[in-house]
Amino acid sequence: MFSGGYEHSVDEKGRVIIPAVFREELGKNFVITRGMGACLWVMTEEYWIEQFDNVFKRLPLLHQGNIKLQRHFSAGASMSMNIDTQGRVAIPSILRDYVSIKPDSQAMVLGVSTRLEIWNKDIWVSESSKVSEAELALAAEQVGLVGPITGYLNA
Repeated sequence: MFSGGYEHSVDEKGRVIIPAVFREELGKNFVITRGMGACLWVMTEEYWIEQFDNVFKRLPLLHQGNIKLQRHFSAGASMSMNIDTQGRVAIPSILRDYVSIKPDSQAMVLGVSTRLEIWNKDIWVSESSKVSEAELALAAEQVGLVGPITGYLNA
């Protein structure tokens, strides 16, 4: 399980450090793809195969939702990525462009349970500040983390 957040510089070649606490669990080879929102998702190859590739294969080829999901996640995926001896991963330029990460900028590398997310730091700060406690409480209820919340949303 990945958790925690770390700020790192993106070097002139578009490489960012993957924090040491994430490297072992991430494994030797991993996948980087477009995420939801303005971030990249980084996950183990095993998780990618189980949660994305195998699911896409089971869905009808001509299903419009499947086509859209495959285009977003699979077409943008960089497979068999690995970390260099200095702990960095080279993010392909097409993915850096997707999330507005420029060389010589700052990025956030976040552990989010089953994956890492890589954000342009400024976008992360802006997006994370927009989420209210009421929205978090409602989301927790919707996914079953808590029972119905009464009173809190009206406070």
